[in-house]
Amino acid sequence: MTLDLNNLSFGQYLKTIRLKRGIELEVISKETRIGMGNLRHIESETHDLLPAVAFVKGFLRAYAQALGVDGEEVVRRYEESLHSEETLAAAEAELAQLNQRFWPRLLLSLGNLVILMGLSILLVLISENPLMQIQTDDPSLERPLRPAVVHKNDTPTEIEKSSDAPLKTEASTPSPQQPMTAPHGPAVVGTPKQGKVPEPELDDVPLSGQVPPAAVLETGVAQLRLQIQAHEETWFQVKVDDREAKTYQLQPGANLELQATSGFELLVGNAGGIALVLNDLPLPPLGRSGQVVTLRLP
Repeated sequence: MTLDLNNLSFGQYLKTIRLKRGIELEVISKETRIGMGNLRHIESETHDLLPAVAFVKGFLRAYAQALGVDGEEVVRRYEESLHSEETLAAAEAELAQLNQRFWPRLLLSLGNLVILMGLSILLVLISENPLMQIQTDDPSLERPLRPAVVHKNDTPTEIEKSSDAPLKTEASTPSPQQPMTAPHGPAVVGTPKQGKVPEPELDDVPLSGQVPPAAVLETGVAQLRLQIQAHEETWFQVKVDDREAKTYQLQPGANLELQATSGFELLVGNAGGIALVLNDLPLPPLGRSGQVVTLRLP
Protein backbone atom coordinates (compact mmCIF):
# COMPACT_ATOMS: atom_id res chain seq x y z
CA MET A 1 0.00 0.00 0.00
CA THR A 2 1.47 3.30 -1.14
CA LEU A 3 1.02 6.30 1.21
CA ASP A 4 -0.05 9.52 -0.53
CA LEU A 5 2.21 12.23 0.93
CA ASN A 6 0.38 14.99 -0.91
CA ASN A 7 -2.59 14.84 1.50
CA LEU A 8 -0.50 14.96 4.68
CA SER A 9 -0.09 18.08 6.78
CA PHE A 10 3.33 19.41 7.72
CA GLY A 11 3.89 17.37 10.91
CA GLN A 12 2.57 14.13 9.51
CA TYR A 13 4.57 14.72 6.29
CA LEU A 14 7.89 15.08 8.16
CA LYS A 15 7.21 12.20 10.54
CA THR A 16 6.16 9.86 7.72
CA ILE A 17 9.32 10.54 5.72
CA ARG A 18 11.52 10.17 8.85
CA LEU A 19 9.99 6.83 9.78
CA LYS A 20 10.11 5.65 6.17
CA ARG A 21 13.83 6.33 6.08
CA GLY A 22 14.35 4.84 9.56
CA ILE A 23 15.85 7.97 11.13
CA GLU A 24 15.47 8.43 14.88
CA LEU A 25 14.14 11.72 16.23
CA GLU A 26 17.27 12.13 18.40
CA VAL A 27 19.40 12.16 15.24
CA ILE A 28 17.30 15.00 13.81
CA SER A 29 17.61 16.88 17.12
CA LYS A 30 21.43 16.58 17.17
CA GLU A 31 21.76 17.56 13.51
CA THR A 32 19.36 20.53 13.62
CA ARG A 33 20.01 21.50 17.26
CA ILE A 34 16.23 21.64 17.80
CA GLY A 35 15.02 20.42 21.16
CA MET A 36 13.22 17.09 21.34
CA GLY A 37 10.13 18.80 22.76
CA ASN A 38 9.76 21.16 19.81
CA LEU A 39 10.33 18.29 17.35
CA ARG A 40 7.59 16.25 19.00
CA HIS A 41 5.24 19.30 18.93
CA ILE A 42 6.02 19.74 15.21
CA GLU A 43 5.23 16.12 14.38
CA SER A 44 2.05 16.18 16.54
CA GLU A 45 1.13 19.61 15.11
CA THR A 46 0.42 21.05 18.57
CA HIS A 47 0.23 24.70 17.53
CA ASP A 48 -0.47 26.12 20.97
CA LEU A 49 2.75 24.57 22.34
CA LEU A 50 4.99 25.70 19.49
CA PRO A 51 6.97 28.95 19.65
CA ALA A 52 6.32 31.98 17.46
CA VAL A 53 5.54 31.42 13.79
CA ALA A 54 8.91 32.78 12.62
CA PHE A 55 10.77 30.28 14.82
CA VAL A 56 8.55 27.41 13.71
CA LYS A 57 9.23 28.15 10.04
CA GLY A 58 13.01 28.06 10.76
CA PHE A 59 12.64 24.73 12.57
CA LEU A 60 10.67 23.28 9.65
CA ARG A 61 13.27 24.29 7.09
CA ALA A 62 16.07 22.76 9.21
CA TYR A 63 14.05 19.58 9.77
CA ALA A 64 13.25 19.28 6.04
CA GLN A 65 16.92 19.84 5.17
CA ALA A 66 17.95 17.05 7.55
CA LEU A 67 15.51 14.72 5.77
CA GLY A 68 16.53 15.93 2.31
CA VAL A 69 13.06 17.31 1.34
CA ASP A 70 11.87 20.71 0.13
CA GLY A 71 11.67 23.05 3.14
CA GLU A 72 9.36 25.59 1.42
CA GLU A 73 6.86 22.84 0.75
CA VAL A 74 6.83 21.98 4.44
CA VAL A 75 6.42 25.68 5.34
CA ARG A 76 3.48 25.97 2.91
CA ARG A 77 1.77 23.03 4.53
CA TYR A 78 2.40 24.58 7.97
CA GLU A 79 0.78 27.86 6.90
CA GLU A 80 -2.27 26.01 5.60
CA SER A 81 -2.56 24.11 8.86
CA LEU A 82 -2.05 27.29 10.87
CA HIS A 83 -4.78 29.08 8.90
CA SER A 84 -7.18 26.17 9.45
CA GLU A 85 -6.33 26.21 13.15
CA GLU A 86 -6.97 29.95 13.43
CA THR A 87 -10.26 29.65 11.55
CA LEU A 88 -11.40 26.86 13.82
CA ALA A 89 -10.41 28.84 16.92
CA ALA A 90 -12.31 31.90 15.67
CA ALA A 91 -15.40 29.78 14.99
CA GLU A 92 -15.24 28.27 18.46
CA ALA A 93 -14.87 31.72 20.03
CA GLU A 94 -17.86 33.03 18.08
CA LEU A 95 -19.91 30.00 19.10
CA ALA A 96 -18.98 30.61 22.73
CA GLN A 97 -20.10 34.24 22.45
CA LEU A 98 -23.38 33.14 20.89
CA ASN A 99 -23.94 30.73 23.73
CA GLN A 100 -23.22 33.46 26.25
CA ARG A 101 -25.81 35.72 24.62
CA PHE A 102 -28.33 32.96 23.92
CA TRP A 103 -28.93 31.69 27.43
CA PRO A 104 -29.57 35.09 29.08
CA ARG A 105 -31.98 35.99 26.28
CA LEU A 106 -33.71 32.64 26.60
CA LEU A 107 -34.06 33.04 30.36
CA LEU A 108 -35.38 36.60 29.90
CA SER A 109 -37.95 35.41 27.36
CA LEU A 110 -39.06 32.60 29.64
CA GLY A 111 -39.38 35.04 32.54
CA ASN A 112 -41.56 37.39 30.48
CA LEU A 113 -43.71 34.44 29.40
CA VAL A 114 -44.21 33.34 33.00
CA ILE A 115 -45.19 36.89 34.02
CA LEU A 116 -47.73 37.14 31.18
CA MET A 117 -49.22 33.77 32.10
CA GLY A 118 -49.47 34.84 35.73
CA LEU A 119 -51.23 38.09 34.81
CA SER A 120 -53.64 36.19 32.55
CA ILE A 121 -54.51 33.74 35.33
CA LEU A 122 -54.99 36.63 37.77
CA LEU A 123 -57.36 38.42 35.37
CA VAL A 124 -59.38 35.22 34.89
CA LEU A 125 -59.65 34.73 38.65
CA ILE A 126 -60.76 38.34 39.15
CA SER A 127 -63.38 38.08 36.42
CA GLU A 128 -64.80 34.83 37.85
CA ASN A 129 -64.74 35.83 41.54
CA PRO A 130 -67.68 38.15 42.41
CA LEU A 131 -65.98 39.18 45.66
CA MET A 132 -63.11 40.74 43.66
CA GLN A 133 -65.28 42.57 41.13
CA ILE A 134 -65.56 46.37 41.31
CA GLN A 135 -68.79 47.58 42.90
CA THR A 136 -70.82 50.15 40.96
CA ASP A 137 -73.69 52.51 41.74
CA ASP A 138 -75.88 51.14 38.96
CA PRO A 139 -79.42 51.00 40.42
CA SER A 140 -80.20 48.04 38.14
CA LEU A 141 -77.79 45.92 40.22
CA GLU A 142 -79.73 46.53 43.42
CA ARG A 143 -82.36 44.11 44.64
CA PRO A 144 -85.88 45.57 44.50
CA LEU A 145 -87.75 46.25 47.69
CA ARG A 146 -90.86 44.33 48.52
CA PRO A 147 -93.84 46.66 48.70
CA ALA A 148 -94.58 47.94 52.21
CA VAL A 149 -97.84 49.46 53.45
CA VAL A 150 -98.66 51.54 56.52
CA HIS A 151 -101.58 50.09 58.47
CA LYS A 152 -101.98 52.74 61.21
CA ASN A 153 -105.23 54.53 61.83
CA ASP A 154 -104.13 57.89 63.22
CA THR A 155 -100.90 59.20 61.69
CA PRO A 156 -98.24 58.06 59.18
CA THR A 157 -95.58 56.02 60.92
CA GLU A 158 -92.34 54.35 59.90
CA ILE A 159 -92.77 51.87 57.05
CA GLU A 160 -92.35 48.22 57.90
CA LYS A 161 -88.82 47.18 57.00
CA SER A 162 -88.28 44.67 54.22
CA SER A 163 -86.15 41.60 54.98
CA ASP A 164 -84.27 42.09 51.71
CA ALA A 165 -83.18 45.72 52.14
CA PRO A 166 -83.16 47.87 55.32
CA LEU A 167 -85.11 51.10 55.40
CA LYS A 168 -83.24 54.38 55.86
CA THR A 169 -84.32 57.89 56.83
CA GLU A 170 -84.01 60.63 54.22
CA ALA A 171 -81.25 62.98 55.38
CA SER A 172 -82.79 66.29 54.42
CA THR A 173 -85.74 67.91 52.66
CA PRO A 174 -84.67 69.48 49.34
CA SER A 175 -85.99 72.88 48.37
CA PRO A 176 -88.76 73.00 45.73
CA GLN A 177 -86.37 75.09 43.61
CA GLN A 178 -83.92 72.17 43.31
CA PRO A 179 -84.36 69.15 40.95
CA MET A 180 -86.11 66.29 42.71
CA THR A 181 -83.48 63.67 41.88
CA ALA A 182 -82.84 60.95 44.41
CA PRO A 183 -79.24 60.31 45.50
CA HIS A 184 -77.44 57.16 44.40
CA GLY A 185 -77.42 54.37 46.91
CA PRO A 186 -79.51 51.47 48.18
CA ALA A 187 -83.23 51.50 47.46
CA VAL A 188 -85.03 52.92 50.49
CA VAL A 189 -88.44 54.00 51.63
CA GLY A 190 -87.79 57.13 53.69
CA THR A 191 -88.91 57.60 57.26
CA PRO A 192 -91.11 60.68 57.73
CA LYS A 193 -89.28 63.85 58.70
CA GLN A 194 -90.91 66.82 60.36
CA GLY A 195 -91.15 70.01 58.29
CA LYS A 196 -93.49 72.44 56.63
CA VAL A 197 -94.89 72.19 53.14
CA PRO A 198 -93.42 75.08 51.09
CA GLU A 199 -95.65 77.51 49.30
CA PRO A 200 -96.58 75.98 45.92
CA GLU A 201 -94.36 78.01 43.58
CA LEU A 202 -94.36 74.93 41.29
CA ASP A 203 -97.13 73.24 39.33
CA ASP A 204 -100.28 73.24 41.47
CA VAL A 205 -102.55 70.29 40.68
CA PRO A 206 -105.77 70.71 42.76
CA LEU A 207 -107.47 67.90 40.76
CA SER A 208 -110.76 69.79 41.10
CA GLY A 209 -113.56 67.98 39.36
CA GLN A 210 -111.42 64.86 39.09
CA VAL A 211 -111.51 63.72 42.73
CA PRO A 212 -114.68 61.78 43.72
CA PRO A 213 -117.21 63.89 45.62
CA ALA A 214 -117.06 63.91 49.40
CA ALA A 215 -120.44 62.17 49.55
CA VAL A 216 -119.02 59.27 47.57
CA LEU A 217 -115.89 59.19 49.68
CA GLU A 218 -117.73 59.23 52.93
CA THR A 219 -120.33 56.63 52.03
CA GLY A 220 -119.74 53.87 54.50
CA VAL A 221 -116.20 55.20 55.19
CA ALA A 222 -115.17 56.96 58.38
CA GLN A 223 -111.81 58.26 57.09
CA LEU A 224 -109.94 59.19 53.92
CA ARG A 225 -107.49 56.52 52.81
CA LEU A 226 -104.72 57.48 50.31
CA GLN A 227 -102.66 54.76 48.65
CA ILE A 228 -99.42 55.80 46.93
CA GLN A 229 -97.92 53.33 44.46
CA ALA A 230 -94.39 54.08 43.12
CA HIS A 231 -93.26 52.83 39.71
CA GLU A 232 -90.28 55.23 39.54
CA GLU A 233 -87.98 56.59 42.24
CA THR A 234 -89.95 59.44 43.78
CA TRP A 235 -89.48 61.93 46.61
CA PHE A 236 -92.55 63.60 48.10
CA GLN A 237 -93.76 65.53 51.14
CA VAL A 238 -97.23 65.08 52.64
CA LYS A 239 -99.27 66.98 55.24
CA VAL A 240 -102.10 64.95 56.77
CA ASP A 241 -104.96 67.04 58.17
CA ASP A 242 -103.35 69.81 60.25
CA ARG A 243 -100.30 67.87 61.30
CA GLU A 244 -96.68 68.70 60.46
CA ALA A 245 -95.50 67.78 56.95
CA LYS A 246 -93.42 64.62 56.62
CA THR A 247 -91.00 63.52 53.91
CA TYR A 248 -90.81 60.16 52.11
CA GLN A 249 -88.65 58.66 49.38
CA LEU A 250 -90.06 55.67 47.50
CA GLN A 251 -88.26 53.25 45.22
CA PRO A 252 -89.97 51.49 42.27
CA GLY A 253 -92.44 48.87 43.48
CA ALA A 254 -92.96 50.42 46.93
CA ASN A 255 -96.47 51.15 48.26
CA LEU A 256 -97.49 53.57 51.00
CA GLU A 257 -100.90 54.00 52.60
CA LEU A 258 -101.93 57.12 54.57
CA GLN A 259 -105.17 57.94 56.41
CA ALA A 260 -106.73 61.30 57.24
CA THR A 261 -110.04 62.77 58.38
CA SER A 262 -110.07 66.08 56.49
CA GLY A 263 -107.55 65.74 53.65
CA PHE A 264 -103.97 65.67 52.36
CA GLU A 265 -101.54 68.28 50.97
CA LEU A 266 -98.72 66.82 48.84
CA LEU A 267 -95.54 68.11 47.22
CA VAL A 268 -94.36 65.49 44.68
CA GLY A 269 -90.86 65.58 43.19
CA ASN A 270 -91.59 63.18 40.30
CA ALA A 271 -95.21 63.49 39.17
CA GLY A 272 -94.89 60.69 36.64
CA GLY A 273 -93.33 58.30 39.16
CA ILE A 274 -96.34 57.56 41.38
CA ALA A 275 -100.03 56.67 41.11
CA LEU A 276 -102.62 57.70 43.70
CA VAL A 277 -105.69 55.79 44.86
CA LEU A 278 -108.12 57.64 47.15
CA ASN A 279 -110.60 55.43 48.99
CA ASP A 280 -110.03 52.64 46.42
CA LEU A 281 -110.71 55.02 43.49
CA PRO A 282 -107.67 55.63 41.18
CA LEU A 283 -106.85 59.28 40.58
CA PRO A 284 -105.75 60.61 37.16
CA PRO A 285 -101.99 60.98 36.47
CA LEU A 286 -100.35 63.90 38.25
CA GLY A 287 -97.99 64.83 35.39
CA ARG A 288 -94.91 63.72 33.50
CA SER A 289 -91.73 62.12 34.84
CA GLY A 290 -89.49 64.59 36.63
CA GLN A 291 -92.23 67.21 37.00
CA VAL A 292 -92.67 68.76 40.46
CA VAL A 293 -96.31 69.35 41.47
CA THR A 294 -98.36 70.25 44.57
CA LEU A 295 -101.91 69.06 45.14
CA ARG A 296 -104.65 68.95 47.77
CA LEU A 297 -106.94 65.98 48.40
CA PRO A 298 -109.86 65.79 48.32
